[in-house]
Amino acid sequence: MLRSKEFLHSPLLEFSDLGTENARFTIPLKRVKKRRKLIIPMSDLAQEIIAEARKLKDGKSPYVFPGKLDGEPLDEKALGHAVRGHIDPKTGKVIRKGIYKFLGMKQWTPHDLRRTAATLAGDLGFPDDQIALCLDHRREKGDEAVPTVTGIYVRSKRASEKQEVLDAVTA
Repeated sequence: MLRSKEFLHSPLLEFSDLGTENARFTIPLKRVKKRRKLIIPMSDLAQEIIAEARKLKDGKSPYVFPGKLDGEPLDEKALGHAVRGHIDPKTGKVIRKGIYKFLGMKQWTPHDLRRTAATLAGDLGFPDDQIALCLDHRREKGDEAVPTVTGIYVRSKRASEKQEVLDAVTA
């Protein structure tokens, strides 16, 4: 339920307690849209994906998803390119089919995956305020937004609420 930029540039050191129920991913404020540190509890599936990515790494890059250049992360547009495919701009010829075409699906974007996960969580009966936590959207209560100043007092990362949503979406 993260934005591509938030996870594609992640070095392994941002993950802690992997292989345990306390596994989490700490995203520094420079990569978070609202410029605040984001701590995400990790589902079993997320941990499996990280473990597989680590197996595929060449050992040279500190990033979980290394880019083409040594020591660089995967480009933030890489996921979009994989989904859409690649067309030669000069000839208009398809060089590589995108994932959605390969699978015979309607066109979609990586950002649609956030909406899909949020919709699935809603369909599973989770309230919007819990889903908003996983999307890193402002928490709302009824029709009134919780005042920003509340964040100064309430410092809970609400990991158990996020974990509940993420585990259910994974299942």
